[in-house]
Amino acid sequence: MSGARDEKLNIEILPKGVENPRFQQRESGVVHTPYSLEVAFYNLIKSGDVDGVHGAIGQFVENALVVGRMSNDALRQAQYFAVSCITLATRYAVEGGLMEGEAYNLSDSYIQTVDKMTDAADILKYLVEKAVEITLLVSANKKRLEYPPYVRKAMKYVSAHLHERIRCEDVAAACGVSADYLSSAFKKNVGESLSRYIMKEKLEESKTLLAEGYEYGEIGYYLGFCSQTHYIECFKKEFGTTPKKYAKSNMPV
Repeated sequence: MSGARDEKLNIEILPKGVENPRFQQRESGVVHTPYSLEVAFYNLIKSGDVDGVHGAIGQFVENALVVGRMSNDALRQAQYFAVSCITLATRYAVEGGLMEGEAYNLSDSYIQTVDKMTDAADILKYLVEKAVEITLLVSANKKRLEYPPYVRKAMKYVSAHLHERIRCEDVAAACGVSADYLSSAFKKNVGESLSRYIMKEKLEESKTLLAEGYEYGEIGYYLGFCSQTHYIECFKKEFGTTPKKYAKSNMPV
């Protein structure tokens, strides 16, 4: 994953015993990692602090992160832990400026991946990769918080309507401003025209769909391009390769 290092969390699980877990913890001397440390870690994600996240993960690699026992089965324990971490991380990411739709979709995608994994150690490594990935996304989206509300609303509208033919006039109407005013404000704040932004978002989404196995002929239709040829031309202009070649080069090994 972008920016991820080869790190695997050092996890210690609270002792067995559901009838009186406090007794078991006192007997063993093993207690849950303090809540304050968990909050501090998720706040690093919220602030988009990639170096801070790497540093915190390094501490969790050196010194065991003690978590509650959610299952006596090692794989289920790792999966349950991963789901709770992913849920919290993506919600903190929303507070940090990541768009809700993107965060929720990431959360669902991460959890579905974890659900299919069959090795607890791989799940913990995957969590590290995704913690870094989502922090990078928050960092990249931080500037959006400085944009005027109607510009942020326009971005949210585009994200929610990528499977349609999006007209600047429709975006402006949804934002409660004129198309000329929104176009001018968008260019001033984002550094590119609204129409250019819409195209980039569609093409980035098409890369995701290609990586997920969708046929490029379907993608042009799903994303509202006027024709398959137009989609291929736009993709090649943006990324220097055709959708077909991109999909082939990004197939899982």
